[in-house]
Amino acid sequence: MTSGEIRQEEYKFKSQIFGILKRNNILLPYINWNIELSSEYEDCKLSYDMKFNGMIELSVRIRKNEYLKYRDFTIRSKSKNGYECEIDKLMKGMGKIYFYGWMNKAETAFDDWIVVNINAIRSHLMDGEFRSNTDNTGFLFYPIEWLRKHNAIIAEYQLKILDL
Repeated sequence: MTSGEIRQEEYKFKSQIFGILKRNNILLPYINWNIELSSEYEDCKLSYDMKFNGMIELSVRIRKNEYLKYRDFTIRSKSKNGYECEIDKLMKGMGKIYFYGWMNKAETAFDDWIVVNINAIRSHLMDGEFRSNTDNTGFLFYPIEWLRKHNAIIAEYQLKILDL
């Protein structure tokens, strides 16, 4: 997925993400909230994707529904060209709140999501298990239970499908 496609998804879902954060009391109840996508510099260099009232910075990862079967939190840790990755920025102290959501099959809403406190796991980020992608990139993954063990989940939602 290209950088432009990722930004389009962030734009498409920004109101839903804002609503989730507001309903779960993650954002203070200001009357006039302004939500905007971060600049290219803020996204690439400072590790956040959205800003609320220019103050609260939020990293965002939106996954396709097919990855919900893993239901783990992943952070890119190896780029194709050796450039700095998300893990490098987080290890330097950037990023504090991370919204991580899995879209429904129609890609119109979230079937599942978590909001992660990066400060709770920052010193343990290198404990994730490494996996390679076919495009010569890689990521560290962290099971949801690992995040719970480190008290890193601020809020979460999982759509329950009943077998009748």
